[in-house]
Amino acid sequence: MADAIATVTVAETWDDGQRLHAVGTIGIAAGDYVTGGLTLSFNGLVPCTEPPVHVDLYGIAGFEYKFVKGSSPANGKIMARVNDAGGTNAAMAQHTVTAVVSGITGDTIRFHSIHKKHL
Repeated sequence: MADAIATVTVAETWDDGQRLHAVGTIGIAAGDYVTGGLTLSFNGLVPCTEPPVHVDLYGIAGFEYKFVKGSSPANGKIMARVNDAGGTNAAMAQHTVTAVVSGITGDTIRFHSIHKKHL
């Protein structure tokens, strides 16, 4: 199976005078998870030439998502964490290199990204 694809959809952007902000959703298509996370591109979606300085990710299906900063707006990563250890109060490990579970491909993932403002 091919690698899973993360697609960013920006619903709104604004300038707070110091930084650019964007909010929207991220969809994860079926495919294989990749160690280190799936590529998350803001390229062309936010008028910025550098990677986001901060991204908050919120899912509703019980999985945890973390942003891993890349070297450009096009090559950041979304890392998915799942409880694969079983038991109670177990730490959440990164998703294994296998097909992305349906709970993630069907999750509603929202984001808020903050970007440097270029004058």
